[in-house]
Amino acid sequence: MTLTTSLLANRKQQRQKLEGVTAGFTLLELLMVVMMVGILAVIGSAGYLGWMTRLRVNAAQSTALNVIREAQIRARQQNTTWQASFQNTTNSDGQPIVQWAVHSAATATNPPFVPTGVAWQTIEQPFIQVDTENTSLVSNSATWRVRFDHKGQVVKEGNLGVPVTITLTSTKGGPKRCVIVKTLLGAVSTATDSNCNK
Repeated sequence: MTLTTSLLANRKQQRQKLEGVTAGFTLLELLMVVMMVGILAVIGSAGYLGWMTRLRVNAAQSTALNVIREAQIRARQQNTTWQASFQNTTNSDGQPIVQWAVHSAATATNPPFVPTGVAWQTIEQPFIQVDTENTSLVSNSATWRVRFDHKGQVVKEGNLGVPVTITLTSTKGGPKRCVIVKTLLGAVSTATDSNCNK
């Protein structure tokens, strides 16, 4: 082997050793990547939790809308007064839930108009409650109701004016969603957040 070939081979071996030593990441670089992934995870989880809360309140609003419409339809079909009732309560784990019932007004005495012999259904969204400050349905402090006569029109009771509103919110804060019976004729619509206070 000539001197030149030997020097080139030696240089090639040194270059391979240096490349092997400098390949990969330093501990500082790995820590920076882990820290950035952690920050992004925290930011993403906050957005995800907010999205889940909105999703739950929207689903509860949809259920309340269907309950009110069902009471109105049954009143027309059966040619008697029907009502939609709502109440705040807790489940077996102590978490707040909202229950509802659609029933004949004859099952609720006045006062306190709490329906008897009625099967209460649960809005299947956790951490949802009736917002007591922004709900204008007739109430006995534990149960809220709206009644419809045989024509599907709102039955005026006490100080109940029109529109009447049931507002739902999360116990963890966040958005408000409401169902509004706008007229005596029973026109029903939905609204969000600040529009629920009008």
